[in-house]
Amino acid sequence: MEDIRAFTFVIQEIQNLRGDDACREFESKYKKFDSAITKEAPKPTEDDYCELIKCALQSGSRNVQDVMLKPILSRKKWVNWKQCPEKLASCLVLISEQTKAKKGNVYDAKEIFEAAKRDHIDHHESIQGGVLTLIRAALTVNGVDHPLHRCVFDCRAEIPWKAMSAEKIKQVIHLIHKVCEKHYSSEMHENGRCCFGLLMFIFRETRPTTSIEISPDLAKLFNFLHDKDYRCEDNPNDTTLGCDILHTFMRDYYIAKHRENAEVLKPVMDSIKYLWECGDPELERDADTIMKACITNPELLGDAANILIDRYLNEGEMLLILQFSEMYKQKPELFKDRIDEFTEVMVGAGEAWVKPSTGTLYMEVAKDHPEYLTDKTIQAMVQLMEDDDSVAHTYFMTFAIIAERQPEKIVKHDKRIMNKISDMSNIGFHGVQVLTKLATKCPEKTQEYMDFIASRIDSLDGPNTNAALYNMKVLGEISAPALTKHRKLLDKLYKDPAAKICAEQFQLQKSILFSLATVHQAVQEQKGEIGELDDRLDDVEDGVGKLEQDVQENKEGIAGVKQEVRGQGERLDELEEVVDETVDKVEELDHKTLSHAPAWSRDVAELINEEGDGDWRLLSKRLGYTNDDIRNWATQPNPALSMFDEWFATHKTREATHAIQKNLEEMNRIDAAEIVERALAMAENVVEDSDDEELGDTPSIFISYQWGYQQEVKMLKKHLEQSGYKAWMDVGQMGGGDKLYAKIDQGIRAAQVVISCVSKKYAQSPNCNKEVGKPIIPLLMEKMHWPPPGTMGPIFSEYIFIRFFQRKGEETGDERYWPDSKFNELLMQLRFTLPPDESIISQDSKYKNWWNPPEEVLDVRPREQKEELSERTDDSAEQPRGQPDVFISYQWDKQPQIKALYRRLSQMGFSCWLDIMQMGGGDSLYDKIDKGIRGCHVVLSCVTSKYSMSANCRPANTEHSPNVTSRRREPDVARIDQQAGAIALYPANTER
Repeated sequence: MEDIRAFTFVIQEIQNLRGDDACREFESKYKKFDSAITKEAPKPTEDDYCELIKCALQSGSRNVQDVMLKPILSRKKWVNWKQCPEKLASCLVLISEQTKAKKGNVYDAKEIFEAAKRDHIDHHESIQGGVLTLIRAALTVNGVDHPLHRCVFDCRAEIPWKAMSAEKIKQVIHLIHKVCEKHYSSEMHENGRCCFGLLMFIFRETRPTTSIEISPDLAKLFNFLHDKDYRCEDNPNDTTLGCDILHTFMRDYYIAKHRENAEVLKPVMDSIKYLWECGDPELERDADTIMKACITNPELLGDAANILIDRYLNEGEMLLILQFSEMYKQKPELFKDRIDEFTEVMVGAGEAWVKPSTGTLYMEVAKDHPEYLTDKTIQAMVQLMEDDDSVAHTYFMTFAIIAERQPEKIVKHDKRIMNKISDMSNIGFHGVQVLTKLATKCPEKTQEYMDFIASRIDSLDGPNTNAALYNMKVLGEISAPALTKHRKLLDKLYKDPAAKICAEQFQLQKSILFSLATVHQAVQEQKGEIGELDDRLDDVEDGVGKLEQDVQENKEGIAGVKQEVRGQGERLDELEEVVDETVDKVEELDHKTLSHAPAWSRDVAELINEEGDGDWRLLSKRLGYTNDDIRNWATQPNPALSMFDEWFATHKTREATHAIQKNLEEMNRIDAAEIVERALAMAENVVEDSDDEELGDTPSIFISYQWGYQQEVKMLKKHLEQSGYKAWMDVGQMGGGDKLYAKIDQGIRAAQVVISCVSKKYAQSPNCNKEVGKPIIPLLMEKMHWPPPGTMGPIFSEYIFIRFFQRKGEETGDERYWPDSKFNELLMQLRFTLPPDESIISQDSKYKNWWNPPEEVLDVRPREQKEELSERTDDSAEQPRGQPDVFISYQWDKQPQIKALYRRLSQMGFSCWLDIMQMGGGDSLYDKIDKGIRGCHVVLSCVTSKYSMSANCRPANTEHSPNVTSRRREPDVARIDQQAGAIALYPANTER
């Protein structure tokens, strides 16, 4: 074996291996072969090496794989996997095919994943596909202890989870779900251990955005397992597979990653509440951690919020008090009738921190609902204030807040508050703010509080003296005599240099309150001070003369310094060039770290990072990001640039760029928008646009909308496609540039019908005006006047809208925002112009065969004897059912006259069809119009100028209509009534 070189010989050796002894013998032989390859450097092909790898894997021998896989996979000079990732992926597929392997076989996929990661191809589609194929094979293979299970479990950490798309991870979760449905009550076997290991690394390694995107699929699995067996039936000491998976769910996913994410937790909240009291101590502890993390979101907790309050009040879980302040801010009504219970716990608590923490809760309560704080609670707070200096500060602030809203609750305790302020000396003097708040509501107490503050001034330090003077000023504004009483004290303080600055703020107050004589005396004192100041100025002038002499002497020294400064300036210029080069390199490095965002984004980020009304936060919201996203970016050194990187990573570059430009313009950030515009202009000529870009197979329905309703319109498009109609809409609603407008124009030109989703903003949008030019079906998306004001009003005045929003009682109980009857009406109206495409309607679609609704019978008057009908005068009488003689087609402006014509014709013995007489709750008006036209003998067209232009009146005069008789409509009812009996009904081909 010294000169082994032939690959075929090595492959034959592997295929002939039998037993561990043969494997050990091969290990010795292959090491010599490997050494020969390294020294002699033969040049076999990549296929040769791949064949060696596959043979080693097929052997199922750990020894063979240990000596072969790592040397081949790690030597780039042998195989450059970056150039052939498909071949590396084929090794994963080969392992997945070993479904009939022996129980003791080993398949080492770790080395394959490490090679893919080392050569930076773990994100390649073929590698991703190979991963999914391997996992699918392991989780669907027969049995619970198969070599594929161990293979996947061993390489779970090396699988490139961060590079995997959300859709592929969802497929893995679905496979795990299938395993759990079969084995949830079993103990942890190899198949279950494989599922457990995969889930753990999905939780830990996936990207944050992907982790949220897969949360609905994970929620389905969690909800399935939450109420299943937690202990094995055969051995109650062992936990089941379902229990172990629930543990890793709560610890590694919900607690570690999403403990405060309401969007992720909401679908599983009922299951977590169940586990909170399930009887398993560990599961209950994990669920309790999640419930307490949600304490600041009482809406998410629901009834469990009251349970947490009960646990604090009745079961001694004292740490909960630290979070109740935040819970109160979200849902104060939870605390309305329970404040006295909190007070009892606070008074009896052994932990010192409970009292100030409860005081913090009461401070929040006092701001919005001081009425919740009963006299019993305030009495207890006053008692604790007297007994404990550490809580007095918090209670002083709470009392001050209550004093502004309900002073009667505090004023009865004012003497006890003043005694406590005196006992605490300087550290408690800020409690006088309670007295000033009370004085504003109870002016009769002003003198008493002023005397108390004045009596304390001599014992106060500097800062508290200032506070005392300020509070005296506030009380003086309430009652001037109360301040005048202490004039001597203020004069004394004003002369005291230590308090002079603070006392000066009272001069205006004194000039109003004190007598003119006192003011004159103060002026005289000021004159004396001015004389002294004049003498000092003379001395200063002498000093200035001497200073001029010194300055002259220093001029020569300054000249030398100037020369030295010039030299330093030259060196600084050189240093500035170096700094500029460094800055350019740093910017280049920063741009490399954020590879998705274009170069101009840094300049825009510098502008909008500055806090203001139109900063990066507003732009983020307009681009559809959540508050959690904004908070995450706010922790970055450059929030706007981080946001841009995420935006361009998840959107097409062209649409993303124009969306930012358009939003900046709408935010009136013209400075930033100009940067984007210049960058686009510079890149305009890099590649010439193709003139023959087409939309492809353009649908016959064009949906025109204003982008504020984009999510609703996407849902409408989805249901139209389920009904057999393909529709086109601009999904890049905020950008796209001139290319986008060209596509819109092409979409309108190819369409046969335009569905206009009308809202107030839509009616005033110049872009939406451009999208109208074909037969229109208006959908009213919100309550508003019809026709809408603005430039669209004249266009829409010719059309009957379909109210496409729900009223009370019309809720469908699902994602739809329209009533069922209105969507049916839309389909019926579309059917006049377009037949549905039955090939795109799935068999399980709820709209299957919608064009064949249950047969409806038209409610019209049958022709009777004239004598009997002429006696009828009540329009509301029940009409017999049958086919009409006359179909009346008209435009709604003249509805009162048409109703009179309808009555007159009915009296003459003709059974007539009129739309307003046929409307019913949930009926399809357009379906009835179609049946009315097809079943009548004559169509009576009441023609006006608006009628002739109306698109809705055209179906009544198409080729399937029967005889048509035209009548010029007159402005008054009387004239029509007089001539109605003289109208002759002619066949369409008869001369008149």
